Amino acid sequence: MEWDNNSLTQELIERSGIKDIFILPNFRDFGIEDLGKSTANFTVIVDYAKKAFNNGFYIEYLVLLSNHIEFYLNMYLYVKQKKRKDRLMLGQIINEIKKEFLNQFDEQLLSNIVSFKELRNRVLHNLLFGKIDIQELSSECPKYTKLFKATEDFVVRSIGTKYTGDNIVGIEGDAILELDKEEIFIYIKYM
Repeated sequence: MEWDNNSLTQELIERSGIKDIFILPNFRDFGIEDLGKSTANFTVIVDYAKKAFNNGFYIEYLVLLSNHIEFYLNMYLYVKQKKRKDRLMLGQIINEIKKEFLNQFDEQLLSNIVSFKELRNRVLHNLLFGKIDIQELSSECPKYTKLFKATEDFVVRSIGTKYTGDNIVGIEGDAILELDKEEIFIYIKYM
């Protein structure tokens, strides 16, 4: 099934004035099983993470941020490696990027992701062993508040196709992301 080019294109133009719109790889191709659930989760994860952070629920914030980063970096690897791989966890993704794409990846962003992963692992695997204090999170987590957007922007600009106003022909699972407004449109075939 194909998109209704005229109505979808017109909606995107009206919403954003064709500024920063990117066509992303088909979500089904890199492991999204349920487009409806994925879209619903995708639209709220950043807000949930902000609320968790603002309310001092730092462990939840770290988990949501990690999930968001893994999503985009898995998409990055899917496109760069030109083959479908099983979904990788954050540490595995970092190793793949260092091994194959270090010269193509933003060095500072990768350093921030590695630092974030180390904090996340200390919290998730060692909190009850006393290697980190819960109070420490209130000073550590603010270092990563821009990592959501930085990861998304880098990946989308690296692997997405910038929308230029041409007709878009898509199939079920294709995604369109509008960076400035943090909105995503995923074509979903409803029965």
